[in-house]
Amino acid sequence: MDYADAQVQSFLARSMIARIATISAKGTPQLMPLFFVVRDGLIYMNNAATSPTVRNIASNPDVVLLFDADRGSQQGMCLRVTGRARFVAGGALLHKMWLPAAVKHYVSLDGALNVLRNISRLAAIRRYRAERSGSSGVIEVTPSDAEFITHPD
Repeated sequence: MDYADAQVQSFLARSMIARIATISAKGTPQLMPLFFVVRDGLIYMNNAATSPTVRNIASNPDVVLLFDADRGSQQGMCLRVTGRARFVAGGALLHKMWLPAAVKHYVSLDGALNVLRNISRLAAIRRYRAERSGSSGVIEVTPSDAEFITHPD
C-alpha cells in the first residue's frame, strides 16, 4: 500500500507511539517505542545520539515502524511502515519538531489523556530524558511502503 494513502495517514494521526525496529552491526534486532510526528511525508522521532537505536541506524539505515490504532474504528490493527532512517543531531530540525510533538503528545486532548493513562511512568520518563539531554537529535524516516496487519495480541 502506498504510504501517502489517506487511510494510512488517518491511521498515523490516531497513533501516539511508533515502535522502531532496527538491526545492530552484529545483526541483533532491537525494538524501541518512541513518540513520533509526521511532517511533509516524513516521520520524526526524538532520540539521543548515544542510544542503541541511533547506533543501529548508523550501521544499517533500513527500519520497520509499527503503529497501533490508539483510538477509532481500526483498533486491533497495526500499521507496518518500512523505510530508511537517518539521525540528525540537535539543531534546527530538533527545534522545528519540538512544537508539533508537544502539541500531539501533551497539549492535545489525546495527548493529555495518554499522559494521564501513563502517569505512573512519568518519573521514569523524566529520568530517561535527563540521561539523554546533552545529545538529543531527531531520527528522520523516509517511508517506502506501508501495510495494515492484524495486531499480534
